[in-house]
Amino acid sequence: MQRFFFDLMEDDVSVADLNGVLMPELDKAELEAAGAIAQMMADRLSRASHHQMAVVIRDSARIPVAKVSLTLTRERMS
Repeated sequence: MQRFFFDLMEDDVSVADLNGVLMPELDKAELEAAGAIAQMMADRLSRASHHQMAVVIRDSARIPVAKVSLTLTRERMS
């Protein structure tokens, strides 16, 4: 098991993960980040027409090793 840190970046705000989470491998950490972003975006759907969110994953040495991001654009056609 390795410790990974998940730093959240939402629009212009960044929140560092100070504790980290033990996970078996980076692939699992990326899946966890993707699921978290999808859920958070679903909760924010009604608030904005454009929203950006990303999770930067850092390893136990606190070095960035991956980034998972999602951009939501809501547009009415009529």
